[in-house]
Amino acid sequence: MQRILREGLSYLLAMALVVLLTSAACFWLLRSSYAGVSDDVVAERGLTAQGAYIGLVARAASRVLVGEILCLAVLTGGLFSLRRTRSRAAQPVAPAKLLLGQIAVAVVAFFAWMGAQAGKHPGLFLPLLSRSVVGPVWVTLSNLLWPGIMALSIAGWVKIVVSSRSMSARCMGLAGSFFSIGWFWILETGPSAARTRTNAAPAARSAVPRAHKPARKARRPRRRAEPGN
Repeated sequence: MQRILREGLSYLLAMALVVLLTSAACFWLLRSSYAGVSDDVVAERGLTAQGAYIGLVARAASRVLVGEILCLAVLTGGLFSLRRTRSRAAQPVAPAKLLLGQIAVAVVAFFAWMGAQAGKHPGLFLPLLSRSVVGPVWVTLSNLLWPGIMALSIAGWVKIVVSSRSMSARCMGLAGSFFSIGWFWILETGPSAARTRTNAAPAARSAVPRAHKPARKARRPRRRAEPGN
């Protein structure tokens, strides 16, 4: 149980590093300041005039970021139990090597999740998707990769429930399994995802230009033949 907790905390740290560094990199690549504009003078005036409101938004965004890190760590944390065997569990792993491996897994999982969300809500990721032709390819691959990652993670949580001898570890595996299955059902394939697709369909149809039919030529009225002609 202590080993599972230690690896879980290490993976949580790895996921936090990946999410925070990726957010900072996207923030810098978009050439935006904190106020959402590139002009520092305008940003300074906005901070002076609306400082309290911007601070409220920043605190709400930080809470969302913390929730995102925790949820992604739970949703993908079961992956590490799939490669763990009794012989491997007995061998100690160097902390630096363990952290590097977890960072690599966190990078793949985070970008797969973000690409899947970009496919569902492209308007929120429009600045990223419109900067390069790699965006559509990334979204397509993520839509295939993210469900597979979640399925493997759920299998890992179930493995902890089945193979662990500690009751606390089994409870942790059950919590991770139920949380991941509920997330996948409600937000990925269930009613919430169906509502998202339904709401996005009219907007997609309205964006498609309709073909205009050529205007018909006006026909001249026929003259009736006069009797006797």
